[in-house]
Amino acid sequence: MKKSSLSSPLLKSFLCFHPNETLSANSCHNIVEVAQTMPWEGPNDILLDEWKLLQLERDEEGSQNICVDLYWLQFMKMQDFNSSPKYPTVTKIVKAALLRSLGNADAERSFSSCRRLTPARSTQSEITLNSVMTVKITLNNDNKPHLIPISKELRGIGV
Repeated sequence: MKKSSLSSPLLKSFLCFHPNETLSANSCHNIVEVAQTMPWEGPNDILLDEWKLLQLERDEEGSQNICVDLYWLQFMKMQDFNSSPKYPTVTKIVKAALLRSLGNADAERSFSSCRRLTPARSTQSEITLNSVMTVKITLNNDNKPHLIPISKELRGIGV
């Protein structure tokens, strides 16, 4: 991660999820920044309290050299005396954050698969792009254009 470009402030905030960064002073600020980008409306003070407790617990255990996914898997298995998640707020944020797509690779992959769209894609409307991609994918999969039903809605899109 140190070799990659971290020009995005949000991407820099995601460093708090690295096991060796959870103890850093900036990680409290970073976890709140990440949480604010999520569709989560919980109080930040509870999130911060849980994060600080996590830091204390990690500090007692000592630093571990473990990969990110295994670290958070172990973390999510932690339970309190009621067999509930030990840190429910942090768990929600971590799950949402680790599933979040930070780039546009999916969109670019779609454009690559529909090579014809690439030159003028920035000037096309979303409806046009979706329509052309749907027809192209259907033709690639079925190769029977004469079987594509032409509805009023489809004709209206082309206008």
